[in-house]
Amino acid sequence: MMAMWWTSLLAVLLYLTHATPSCFGLRQPSRHSSFTNSLRVTRSVRASVQRLLLAYKEQLLGDKNFEDKRLVLESLPAVNFNYSTWVLIKDAERLCWDADGLRTFWVHLETQRHLLQREGSTARAGTTQRRGRGPRAHSDLCLSIQHIQMDLRDLLKQVNAQLTLLNSTKTDLAFPCSARAVPVRVTQSSSPTATSPPRRTPRSLWAQRQEGYVVLRDLNRFLFRLALDFNFLKANLPPQ
Repeated sequence: MMAMWWTSLLAVLLYLTHATPSCFGLRQPSRHSSFTNSLRVTRSVRASVQRLLLAYKEQLLGDKNFEDKRLVLESLPAVNFNYSTWVLIKDAERLCWDADGLRTFWVHLETQRHLLQREGSTARAGTTQRRGRGPRAHSDLCLSIQHIQMDLRDLLKQVNAQLTLLNSTKTDLAFPCSARAVPVRVTQSSSPTATSPPRRTPRSLWAQRQEGYVVLRDLNRFLFRLALDFNFLKANLPPQ
């Protein structure tokens, strides 16, 4: 009797080990729902970036309507693209460049956050600033940047998860994203690594603030394209 009981228990354990969630009425998140969630998060982050960009221009550049399209930062990913070539990019390459772009912007935001912290510390020490509204403005901007960095990190995790799933079902991702080259998506200089921000040369406070403006401006544009990527990838999935 005891032997039969152990045999039955072992059979149940083996079943539970190999059973899928659907066997119990549960469903694993589909790629459709994954892209839908990523799209929702991307739109939410972009709205936060737009609010931060407006506050940044008003508090540090003295004009919430400040715009200067001539300003560029070569270490940032390209934010303009050709539609006719964009639609031809393979899914893996698309996700790779999205991941690389998110990492690059995270690094630049980290650099700008530290620069603002340093500037705020100088202001608290009694240095008079011609532009800006004092240490409190710097503190608020730094906190907003940090929140956006957390959101970018979450987005990057989602993109990496989608890449992992894609790589398990297809063979077009034969080597890591960092080793790939897709000229159609990169029209500016290559991005810095995730651990080393671009090298800086001494510059004026005004030039430093302009650089922060460019980072936020281009991040806003990048997130717009990222949303297009998620929409495109979701539309190309087979029906559920």
